Amino acid sequence: EELLVLRDRGFEHIVLVGHSQGGAAAATVCRERVVRSARVRGLLLLGAENPVSLDGMEWRPPVLTRVVHAKHDAVISCSEMESIAHEWGAEFVELDSRVERFQRDAYGDDIHHDFIDPLLLTSVVEHFERFLARTLAADDDAAAAAAAD
Repeated sequence: EELLVLRDRGFEHIVLVGHSQGGAAAATVCRERVVRSARVRGLLLLGAENPVSLDGMEWRPPVLTRVVHAKHDAVISCSEMESIAHEWGAEFVELDSRVERFQRDAYGDDIHHDFIDPLLLTSVVEHFERFLARTLAADDDAAAAAAAD
């Protein structure tokens, strides 16, 4: 419902992005009907929970999808999310850092899961920027192809 509100406010380019539970939620919303109605152009999962095993998602996201996950995430298995990306035909990006597995910050949060290490955070931001640019370019290509027809 909120996506439809954004569309009515003039947003032409919506990309769903989520981390942890928010990543699983973004994925489960990414259905054909919602994608068409709200003009969703992409799905970017950053250290997301598995929407297939945890939320019963049985469909492949019908948009450009990238899964970015920290290699040493102690909360959600990197290999599990790599399998999901492969199953969906999505791009998978594994991030690594110099921080050992199971390291926590002062608040007890897993450094890898939350991309707290500066190297991980910088990489996540770069992937976010590149993914947005890629979805915008795909929109431009589609508009040019439609104009040519």
